[in-house]
Amino acid sequence: MCKILIVEDDPANMFLYRKTLENSGHDIIMATNGDEACEIARKYNPDMILLDIYLPGKNGFEVFDELKSSGGRCATIPVIFASASFDIGFIVQKTGVPREYIMRKPINFVELNGLVKKIQDSSTNCKDLSYA
Repeated sequence: MCKILIVEDDPANMFLYRKTLENSGHDIIMATNGDEACEIARKYNPDMILLDIYLPGKNGFEVFDELKSSGGRCATIPVIFASASFDIGFIVQKTGVPREYIMRKPINFVELNGLVKKIQDSSTNCKDLSYA
């Protein structure tokens, strides 16, 4: 399974995302603001990031840009964007991520699990690892 960094400032959403992904067997790391997200991503090297756009500190776009421009492992981490208000086309244009990597809030958890599985199956980042 994957080690997934969830970046979300809303406690209710964080709880739901964490429970959904943990119940699917993933290891979860959490950040509640953009600055913390960048620090945690560099420290723990997650396999994937679920990233809100509106965050305290750095917003989701700034987090994405910082990680992608940092080089090394962080630059290759797949990112799923979660947004309630941004136009999907705008996010695709701004980031270059595939359209399917953008989830509208409220997130459909069946679709989230399907997308995580798809990324996991196509990525060299996610492996069946023991994080002991």
